[in-house]
Amino acid sequence: MFGHNSFSIVSFSTGMPTTTILKTTEGSPAEKVGIKSGDVVVSINNKRTKNWDSIVSTINNSNPDKEMKVTVLRNGERFNYFLKPEIGDYNRAIIGIEPVLRRSFLHL
Repeated sequence: MFGHNSFSIVSFSTGMPTTTILKTTEGSPAEKVGIKSGDVVVSINNKRTKNWDSIVSTINNSNPDKEMKVTVLRNGERFNYFLKPEIGDYNRAIIGIEPVLRRSFLHL
């Protein structure tokens, strides 16, 4: 269909454009409050999340001694969760969520 000079590029991205949670870490702050696989992170502390990088940056730079508000969209309904992050690797705040990896195809 594309001839002998065509090829496909497959790329995986964790920062753009997903804000969808693949899973929560067992025993993590996110799991303990009820955040679930498939939830879409809409905002953190009332600041809109645009992509996974913005989620990571906001969480990592938060004060682990202060409660944060995480708003998610699940089946068309918004839920607000209040939790305190934990200190993870590299002394950064974490809440225990992992992104959905999106696969995109580009045909040239």
